[in-house]
Amino acid sequence: METSVAGLAIAAVLFLHFSVNSSCSATGSLPSRNTNIEYIKTTCYNTTLYPKLCYHTLAIYASTIENNPKLLASTALNVSLRNTYSTSRLMKRVSKLLVLEPRVAAAMVDCTEEVGDSVYELQRSMEEMGQADGSRFSKGNE
Repeated sequence: METSVAGLAIAAVLFLHFSVNSSCSATGSLPSRNTNIEYIKTTCYNTTLYPKLCYHTLAIYASTIENNPKLLASTALNVSLRNTYSTSRLMKRVSKLLVLEPRVAAAMVDCTEEVGDSVYELQRSMEEMGQADGSRFSKGNE
């Protein structure tokens, strides 16, 4: 099944959103900010299974993203990578500190490995985004 880079990035943001603790700041002029917010909202509601989570995660970056699909995808990847990496580090620390039953320890190792793989895949996605032609990110090309 093919999905757009923006869709994958937004899905990754949604998966890791619970480790995000950000506050919203109002920058830029109100009409421009409203347009940018509306763009993010529309994109989130048309791209992901978790539109509210997507919107609340990315809306704080509205003045950076503006109406640019490439910046939206790039921002989503950056937020995802930052939070995935943080989650990976936390899981590694927790698994070293706690004495776990063998079955739970094995599950923790598997989960930590999966999160680590996600960090790697997000890094690769960011590299691909850096090499991507801007025309791939036109509105309607999903």
